Amino acid sequence: MLGTLRKVWLGINERRERRKLPADLITWRNPGLATDLSGKLDERIWGELRSFFKSRGYTYWPVEYAYLQTDPGGDLVCNGFGYASLQRGWKSSDGSSSYQKLKEFDYANPLCWAARAADGRDVVIRVLAVRSHGKSHVEILKLLSRRHYSVIDRNHAIPLFELIKYEDVTFGIFPKIGFSVFVAYGPMSWAKNSVGDIVDMFMQCVEALEFIHYVGVAHKDAFRDNFLVQFQPESLAMKRIAVTRPRVYLTDFETAVYFPPNVPWEKRTCVGLPSSSSFPREKYGRVKPPELLSDAPYDPFKLDVWQLAISFVDLTTTISSIDDVMEAMRCSDASLRLSSSEALAKLIEAVASIPPQSLLIPPEVAVPVPE
Repeated sequence: MLGTLRKVWLGINERRERRKLPADLITWRNPGLATDLSGKLDERIWGELRSFFKSRGYTYWPVEYAYLQTDPGGDLVCNGFGYASLQRGWKSSDGSSSYQKLKEFDYANPLCWAARAADGRDVVIRVLAVRSHGKSHVEILKLLSRRHYSVIDRNHAIPLFELIKYEDVTFGIFPKIGFSVFVAYGPMSWAKNSVGDIVDMFMQCVEALEFIHYVGVAHKDAFRDNFLVQFQPESLAMKRIAVTRPRVYLTDFETAVYFPPNVPWEKRTCVGLPSSSSFPREKYGRVKPPELLSDAPYDPFKLDVWQLAISFVDLTTTISSIDDVMEAMRCSDASLRLSSSEALAKLIEAVASIPPQSLLIPPEVAVPVPE
């Protein structure tokens, strides 16, 4: 009897607390003024769920300021998805130690929140769905993270550890992965990666797309900032080829679409700008290939290839056989653009013919011109 009453009381309390949370994914992504740089509004939203996640073994990382959480302290436990470079040491005066950076989490929006599990491993909690909105996101993650697909070596989709329900909200628990591929090179990067390091990451990004395309999933937001890497190899800093290669993971399947096996390839098309339950089409702000500028059906798999390649457009490896493949992936004519499998085959062929020492060179990176 007491157990039943407790469940009823907990249910009433959850419903009461639920009303304090955003009503939908759009509001959760953008809960307030963009000028609020304190992070207090984001912290207040997730604060309503602090006890709920604490009861399930998860302790939030504290908020430093808007869009940045920092390590809560205590012993660091390896989660298998993030590593630091020994040559950088444990601390640096400019904060560029990769060990220090492992203890930070830059969240793009309040849909994601860093936390530490009861066993010490660091994770990221993400809001996936509210009611039925976001259901396809959940189903695609389950498709790639469950059963036999989850252990295929070519599957680079971020692992989904756990699904947690709170009233009508579905949360996913994911590993906190080391670093973004976005900082692998360029003006914003602290990493001293060689052409070989970057090409290895790029090839894994292409392999990630090839596998989800094989399964029938098109990502539709396959830009460089949606790929994560365990660590930055920094071969240029070591002045030798990296022995251990970090694994790359593809994340954020919010805009993804799935075509079941019974859908013919010629019918696997989309119309209109990518969108999701947390942002409408009119809010889409990414650079667009020609096929997105009309209302005609387009191939979303070729869109993935273009998005990945265009996000590396500022990079020149100085190896013509590699640069030519990347350029062919950016072809404005989708019918002439390489598929992910064609691109991967050509990259493998190109890299296999090059002595590894020849890739131990710095990349050429175009400096953006101010508008």
